[in-house]
Amino acid sequence: MKGLSGGRDWAHFVAWSRARGLRVLPAHPWTVAAYLRWCEPRLNSTQIGNKLKAISRRHFINKLKSPVHHPTVSRTLHLIERRARTRGDRAALFSPEDFLNNTPDTAKEDTGGENTVDKDVEKEGEESRRKAAGRLFSTTPRLKPRRPKS
Repeated sequence: MKGLSGGRDWAHFVAWSRARGLRVLPAHPWTVAAYLRWCEPRLNSTQIGNKLKAISRRHFINKLKSPVHHPTVSRTLHLIERRARTRGDRAALFSPEDFLNNTPDTAKEDTGGENTVDKDVEKEGEESRRKAAGRLFSTTPRLKPRRPKS
């Protein structure tokens, strides 16, 4: 009977959902889509499909509407499949050497131990960031003049 209920795939979905405080039956389509996205870097597309079948099967057994055919889940599955097909075509954003060679210790060695950053420029940058943050996160709304009644 384990094959009919989904076995490990269903148990994995239940554990993932409960760890996040999400309802398992009936599962919300957003929950299933989030689970699929969580599985994407960890599993291949065949394994993700098996997990989706297990979720659908459990809903069928319990006579519930399956969230598998919801547009959100379908779009998420198509996104995962497309990303899997083009995975080899995409270049890495950074190479590991970018992080290994540019540590603060090596930057001091390259300049002979001297700090070449101009302190005034650094202070101006901090002040402008604070001003921008103040504009973005102010608690009072900006007052705008009323338009004259025509």
